[in-house]
Amino acid sequence: MNMRCRLFVQPETRRRRLYRRGNRARRKVERVATVPETGVVRPVLGRNHPGLGPTVVLISSESDLRAMIDERAPGETDSGRRLFISRMYAGLGVENSTVIGPVVGASYAAMLLETVVAWGAVRVLYFGWCGAVSESVSIGDILVPTKAWIDEGTSLHYGRFSGDACPPSKSLSQKLCRWILEEEGNCLQMPVWSTDGIYRETPRKIRHFSSRGAAAVEMECSALFTVGRFLGVEVAAVLVVSDELHGCEWRPGFRDERFRSSRRKVQAVMSNLCGLESVS
Repeated sequence: MNMRCRLFVQPETRRRRLYRRGNRARRKVERVATVPETGVVRPVLGRNHPGLGPTVVLISSESDLRAMIDERAPGETDSGRRLFISRMYAGLGVENSTVIGPVVGASYAAMLLETVVAWGAVRVLYFGWCGAVSESVSIGDILVPTKAWIDEGTSLHYGRFSGDACPPSKSLSQKLCRWILEEEGNCLQMPVWSTDGIYRETPRKIRHFSSRGAAAVEMECSALFTVGRFLGVEVAAVLVVSDELHGCEWRPGFRDERFRSSRRKVQAVMSNLCGLESVS
């Protein structure tokens, strides 16, 4: 390289090095500054708060929620207690179970999780949908996440950083996968990517997170796993693939029979698990 080229390249290279060093230093300072502490506002424990059993099931979709309630208590879908903008069904014929839904978005899922833990829950199972970002995953597949890459804002308030990955409870996830297999479902155990921006799943982000091992994208898991660890409770999730985004082309499968069949299998698993002592 001649001197003229060197003079042109070196200042730019120095700037990049200094920029990287500055980013590393800022990240260290941020990690020290954001150690989570107890919030001033806490879930309300009034005289009429329900004493929940140890196991709570959070259902993302209202249609899955209704199907599951109809299975356990026909005709009781409108009798649940209001909890924020969801309905909570306690009991359902078994003493230790509570089912809550619908649940959409990381911040709302975290608010529900904090509340049910304050009311007595120690294990939380989440059932939702996801979009495949890996060619190894197809519509109708059942996925139990092994970790969730954080691309949502809620986890940042609990000591995590965007771009980190948070795992679920390993033992509860393994049990959940085993229960699904016993229901004749095919269970995949793979990482997922959690986002706040359902309409910002861009080609660049799809390539980025799939290159880091994410098999699917959804909206709640990383926050639920992060908050669960912060509160010291077990959290695990099961997702059904509703659409495909790999190849940066959207292929919806909401009316696909594979998707509907897998949802019915997961509904049956969750229904059977409510209140069972074997969950512990």
